Amino acid sequence: MPNLRLTTLVAVAAIGTSLAGLVAGAQILPRARVDIGAAPWTSIGKLQAVAGSLRETCTAALIGPRTILTAAHCLFNIRLRRYFPPSSVNFLLGLDGSRFSSATIAESFVVAAGYDPEAPDRTRGNDWALVSLAAALPHTQPLELAPALPATGTAVMVGGYGQDNPNVLTADMACRLAGSGRDAGGHGLLVHDCHAVRGVSGAPLLVRHGAAWVIAGINVAQSRNGANGFAVPIDTIARSLPGDAGG
Repeated sequence: MPNLRLTTLVAVAAIGTSLAGLVAGAQILPRARVDIGAAPWTSIGKLQAVAGSLRETCTAALIGPRTILTAAHCLFNIRLRRYFPPSSVNFLLGLDGSRFSSATIAESFVVAAGYDPEAPDRTRGNDWALVSLAAALPHTQPLELAPALPATGTAVMVGGYGQDNPNVLTADMACRLAGSGRDAGGHGLLVHDCHAVRGVSGAPLLVRHGAAWVIAGINVAQSRNGANGFAVPIDTIARSLPGDAGG
């Protein structure tokens, strides 16, 4: 997960709070192993893109029987400077150690029109992609999108397959939305204080809506000191989703 130079790339709009205060005051909480057989974790899996010796690993969320949502940069081959072919992208659900409940490859994917992998710091607010899977995964319950952006201070969660423990789903379940900000190109971002390492790119920023956890954004970057994370807001994503995205 790329680091952002906070002082120059993100302007936080949290009420009454400066960016320096956010970074200095944030408490980095440890991630804990979660129950992959319980919601919402049953709908969050590991995304792998492989080309020769290069393996890009991220996290993705199931939002339809054959549709997952992830970060666009996870699909970009940094060596060849082009996107991985869909056939080299696979998605695993229920991964725990050497076991997983189901897996399939990508059939196709669409990267957000405003994202430029050659200028990621300027387009981080559009760093998301929709992946169509070759097969529906059995016994799954897709996550819903949040109907509105949560307010600053709302409790949120981020969980994924961090590269420090790549085959175990871990999450920070005690964090909050710290505010909003912008990337270097002026695109909106959500700022949260969840601890998320490399590999958790593409993980959903989860917020409670009624009795369920829903997606408020897609995690795309972490500050250099790990105190704050940045997510593409769900309203940015929802405006561009095709009508059959959940199919």
